[in-house]
Formats: sequence, structure tokens, C-alpha cells
Amino acid sequence: MNHRNATQLVWSPGLSAAVGLIAPGAVQSWQGRRHLGRLMMLFPLILGLVMTLATVFGGGRSILVTFGICLVGWLVLHLVSAASAWRLGALTRERRPRMWLSVVVGLAVYPIILLVLLRGQVLGAFVFVGRSMQPTLQEGDRLLVNRLARTPERGQLVVFRSALTEGRSWIKRVVALPGDRVAVRSGRLILNGEPRTGQVRDGRARESVDGRVYQVWGLTEVADFEAMLVPDAMVFVLGDHRDQSRDSRHFGAVPLADLGGTCTARFWSGERDGIGLLQ
Repeated sequence: MNHRNATQLVWSPGLSAAVGLIAPGAVQSWQGRRHLGRLMMLFPLILGLVMTLATVFGGGRSILVTFGICLVGWLVLHLVSAASAWRLGALTRERRPRMWLSVVVGLAVYPIILLVLLRGQVLGAFVFVGRSMQPTLQEGDRLLVNRLARTPERGQLVVFRSALTEGRSWIKRVVALPGDRVAVRSGRLILNGEPRTGQVRDGRARESVDGRVYQVWGLTEVADFEAMLVPDAMVFVLGDHRDQSRDSRHFGAVPLADLGGTCTARFWSGERDGIGLLQ
């Protein structure tokens, strides 16, 4: 009797497929399909690189589209790996240690990528608390933050933390950049001498900054803020709910170095139509 056949440990196709589903490339590498196995293990790293490039060079919409494509690619990878492992079938006792090493390597790839993308220097998640950004944001909204975007445009929402905010992370809207002259009269924004807030009705109005249009509330009893020139390397921020917000009217312009990124999308909200790109 052939010794190799005598010591063979046969796994059912279902068990092989389960391992392939959990750790793409593990079964393939163990069964001698090393190039295929390595490609499957490398694929998530490629997806992570694509997401990073989209975050650095793209806008909010491109980030969401790229994230969706990468998510589909990740799911397809796991399904293809499971189908391939099902076909490869039997596993031998002789190669078992190598197989488990491949499983460990395969499983280790995904937490690392997830950590880099969601908790590292590329993407982040933020839970909004308070009423200062109503009606744009509601209490408990979950936001996707582009941590690499530290030079925002007018009208973008930003996350920042500094001694001015007592060390807490806040979300406000950038309304003025370095060199801009900004003033607030009865809660209405005046940027470089031009009013940017429309007609006020019941303390509410539409505001427009560089093509971004949004609603502002609380314009009835708000103290004026005299015109100031935004210093270099700083931005002027306001809350959309003017009489509920502490912002640059109270603590001055915010240093660019204190920004933690721009808010690109809302991925969970209690509002029915709240999920999507942020204006």
C-alpha cells in the first residue's frame, strides 16, 4: 500500500469550502496551487490600495462608489475561494501544518486591512452628538470621515479637536478659508462682502457656499460677529443651527493642523432619507 495514500486525511468538500470561504488562498496554497493562493491573499491588499487612492484623490461620491466596488470584489473573492476549495477536495495529513499556516496568514490579512482603512490614517467613523448641525445632521448619525483630507473646501463638514474644544472632537462646516473676510449678522453669513444666506422664514434659510447649498436654522436671536480676516493656515467654521452652536464666533478660527478630516458620507441615520453623501 502506498504510504502517502495510507496516511491521507480526507476532508469533505464542504469542510474544504468552509476553510476557503474564511481564508481565501489557504486551501489553494496548501494543495499546491501556490500562485492562485498567493493571488487570492494579495487581492485584499490590492483592494486596500485602491480604497486609499480613491480617498486621497477622489471626492465623496467616488469614495462611496469605490468602497461599493471593493466590497463586491471582496465578497466575490470569498465565494470563488470557497468554490475552488470545494473542487480541490481532499486534504492530507502530511501537508496539514502548512495548511494551517496558510489559514493563519489568510485570516491575519483582513483585520490588518480593516484596521488601516477604518481606524488608521485613511478612513474613520464618527458619531454625531448634539443639535449644533441641525438640520444637516441629527443626533446619533454615523459619518464616514476622510482622514487624509486636511485642506477642506468652503462648505465642507470637518472634524476637528483642539484646546479650543476642550479636547473633544467636533463637527462644523467650513465657511471661510485663509485670506477670506467673514462676518455673521443675525446668524446670516457674509463672505468677502457678499451675503450667502437667503431669505429668512421662521428663523430658517438656505445658505450657499461655493456651490454647496444647505439649510441653516436658528437665525432669529443670534448675536452679530464683526468681520475678521481668516489668518493663514486656519479656517472659519460655523454650525448649521446658529443659535445652538459654539463655533468660530466663540473660539476663533481653527488651525488646519487641528483638523481630523472631512465628513464625506452618512452611513447610518434615524432619518428615513438620511443615508448618503453629505452636502
